[in-house]
Amino acid sequence: METRARKRLKLAQKEEEHIEIETNVTEFMDMNDDVMYALFQRLPLADLCSISQTCQRLQQLSGKHFQRRYPNNRLDIEIFNWSTSGLDVKPAWEFRLQPNEQYAKAFAGYIRNVSVFMYNYETDPIDAFVYLKANCYANLRELVLYRIAGQSEKCGELIKTQLKTLESIKFENCCIRDIYSAFLKHSPALKQISIKEGRNQNGCVMDWTKHRYPQVKSFIYHSNNVVIENLEQFFLLNPQIANVMCSSMNLFRLLFRKAWHLDFLHLSFESEYKFYSIATELQTYCHQGYVKRLEMHFKNGWEPSRFAIGRVVELAPLAVWQGLHVKQVAKKINFPAALEKLQNLTVFSLGIDHMSKKLLQVMSRGLPNLKELHLESAWTSESICGFRFKQFIRPFALHSPNLQKIAIKGVTNTALITGNDIVTLDSLRKKIPNASVITIYLDYKLIQGANFIIPAHSLLLIKPFSQLTPDYRKIY
Repeated sequence: METRARKRLKLAQKEEEHIEIETNVTEFMDMNDDVMYALFQRLPLADLCSISQTCQRLQQLSGKHFQRRYPNNRLDIEIFNWSTSGLDVKPAWEFRLQPNEQYAKAFAGYIRNVSVFMYNYETDPIDAFVYLKANCYANLRELVLYRIAGQSEKCGELIKTQLKTLESIKFENCCIRDIYSAFLKHSPALKQISIKEGRNQNGCVMDWTKHRYPQVKSFIYHSNNVVIENLEQFFLLNPQIANVMCSSMNLFRLLFRKAWHLDFLHLSFESEYKFYSIATELQTYCHQGYVKRLEMHFKNGWEPSRFAIGRVVELAPLAVWQGLHVKQVAKKINFPAALEKLQNLTVFSLGIDHMSKKLLQVMSRGLPNLKELHLESAWTSESICGFRFKQFIRPFALHSPNLQKIAIKGVTNTALITGNDIVTLDSLRKKIPNASVITIYLDYKLIQGANFIIPAHSLLLIKPFSQLTPDYRKIY
């Protein structure tokens, strides 16, 4: 019969074993940061958003992971004002964050890129900047302003703390009387200034051209209000500018006349005639070694014009011509024949609404050095020219061994793409000797709907547009 002393001894031993087991258990919050980041990598963004709201440590870790995963996350602030005559209706607000608007609040402290869009020029945009100040987006990197109209300097004054870290500022169809006093003078770290005006802006001044911007390397200027004297003064005050994107032939001729040395020149042409008129000067400019990299953009596409295609063939030997962007190509033009002359082309973007499968196959064979491909569709129908995803990716995946990026815009129908498409294309890509990994950028909703399963060691990766940083846009 077991004595009481022995029973007490056994009970004590069980308690000690239980305590030892409990002390060896690792709880969730005991894991180090690297393990946490590995777990976050496997979480959908909705769950990452939820876990960020649990405690301070998880909020910081998930926010940092969010920045790594979506380095170009952007908060879009849209201002609506549907006021009718005689009624004073407060503007409605909509906040959107790519890839999804629900993360605007959860990751507010980690947002680096902001755009403000105003639908009505008569709407006062001050509330948008009050919102930015209240939410304290520290270390703001990029600010894009669409259709902002204002005569005062209040907007920039409100967010001058955020402007101190700004690297890029873009004004698109804005009507701001003095953009220097309103924004630029508060932005000492600027590396890129972009101004795009689709129409004449009355009341605006060009005082911004009278100042130095010591950090600015890139200048993007698409405007009808070209005062060449002001721009000449701007370049004289800022000799460090090495990257220029423009659609003004007067600005190009200023650079040509001053023999301005550039690392990157991107010219946009609204018509073939403008391209034809400067082709000789452009050829001379490049041959003299003033440009290291040249890209051209034909906004309205190539029409069947014998002199334009002839000029392209003349410029084709230019080793600096590395980028071509075409909205569409007329069927009567032998476009693949022109591409065969551009052996140095590394960046190519094309509208695919009127493409045929045969044309894509021929074009892919003529671009051996292609590294970056952008395909865009303006159609909203169920299919694009009858194509499936793998049909307009396959030719380039097979014939462009150096291809690293493919961006497909305007395709949001999940029926066009499946997980099996990636497996099929990956097996084809692996048959090419020394083929590089291709990262395919798609709409976030399309990625969610397709439920991709990427094979191990795959040569094809899928990412959302928020992670895309194409060199021909981000040139600083």
